[in-house]
Amino acid sequence: IISFKFCVSLLGSIVTQSYVGPLSDAGYFHVIFWIALGLLLTPFYPTLRGWIPEKKRTAEEAGMVKLCRGCMFDRGNFRKKKTPFIAIALSGLAAPVMSAVTTYADLGIGLMCSGVVLLALAALTYAVFPVKFFRITLGMMILTLCRIKMTSGLSYFYTANSQCLPDGPQFSYTFYITLTGIVGSLIHLLAVMLYQTFMSSWRFRPALIFTMVVGSLATIVDLIIVMRWNVAIGIPDKVFFLLGNATFENLTNILHAIPMSAISAKLAPPGMESAVFAYSLGIGTF
Repeated sequence: IISFKFCVSLLGSIVTQSYVGPLSDAGYFHVIFWIALGLLLTPFYPTLRGWIPEKKRTAEEAGMVKLCRGCMFDRGNFRKKKTPFIAIALSGLAAPVMSAVTTYADLGIGLMCSGVVLLALAALTYAVFPVKFFRITLGMMILTLCRIKMTSGLSYFYTANSQCLPDGPQFSYTFYITLTGIVGSLIHLLAVMLYQTFMSSWRFRPALIFTMVVGSLATIVDLIIVMRWNVAIGIPDKVFFLLGNATFENLTNILHAIPMSAISAKLAPPGMESAVFAYSLGIGTF
């Protein structure tokens, strides 16, 4: 199921990336905004219409409260699992809060707040969830901290024009977002199939060790391009970026994400699988 989820989401990303790059190069950022807004609102209709294949709840059931037409709240279930639900909701607020802090505060305050939020999430996970799930979550946090990424900052380096950075790669948005994104999504699909075919029968520990060791080498690609070592040996920026960053890093990312998601799903408390999956995924990307 998790592999299927990754496949569907990657197919959607291929469609999205196919038009974002050309529209960005043309300066139609407002068009991208309205398309994104429409896509975000799309899931509301099938959800409100009850297309999701799940058990239908009625207002007559014990603990159910009707809020409005087509919308009910399971007060009984919330009271039983109130603490985990609140913890998950607070973790969801961590990313927007940190975005605001890093935007309006200096680097030192941002780093301090990040550390406080991570420690708070770790303590919250230990207090609310089973010990095994806490260990997995703590491992995800440590792995995320060890894999230092500067994707947002490097995007300016890769797309800077000749006036800003004469010796830079000077990628167009069509190449940097569309072509690279489509190649990366295809590599993601290949990684899902490789995992399902060869690694799904592995124990979790060897699978995670393999992806960590290989993934630690992926960040070297950015360093080589920034230092211009690839140009010194005669490899063009676009070729090296496609073969390195778009291929290698995407491959290791998905091979790492699938087993971590599977572990979280197996250790989730009964009846909270989807909520815990979202919680662990949010911490992994925070």
